[in-house]
Amino acid sequence: MTDVPVTFADMMRQHWKGVWSFVYTIVRRSEVADDLTQETFIRAYQHWGEYRGESSLKTWLFTIAKHAATDHLRSAAVRRLIPFSNANRVARASEKRHKPSAESEFFDGLHVNEIWSAILSLGQVDREIITLRVREELSFRELAKVLNISEGNARVQYHRAIQKLKDKLQAEVLSGEL
Repeated sequence: MTDVPVTFADMMRQHWKGVWSFVYTIVRRSEVADDLTQETFIRAYQHWGEYRGESSLKTWLFTIAKHAATDHLRSAAVRRLIPFSNANRVARASEKRHKPSAESEFFDGLHVNEIWSAILSLGQVDREIITLRVREELSFRELAKVLNISEGNARVQYHRAIQKLKDKLQAEVLSGEL
């Protein structure tokens, strides 16, 4: 297993930014993303001995993060509209990709803040799928595992989410908002 760090601390250093970015796209509040990222790693630490390597460590962490964020959103304290803020922090949390996909090149060609603003204005499922596939570069198999859907459904939902994003960005360009 090449993605398993030597220590738990190594795992945290390697995956903290990616988990934070993913959680942020779900909850859209940096202070909540901070707390839920910490909670994700606490849960991972508590269940470290249960990690069997059936999926990549990254997939396992993102699954824990998704559950933590979903639990948070279900709580009565956040059943109100959460405004978008702090797109710059999300943009800075990403790292350069080695082999960019066509979608990554498309995103790199536009203004990062506007893209993340558009992504964060999409529905939760669309935000999750785009973040995991584009920013975290999960395979469709890994994406399906994190979202608890079939691989085929992951592909379909991803392509639909990308089309929604392209439509939204195109509408903003045509209206002069971008």
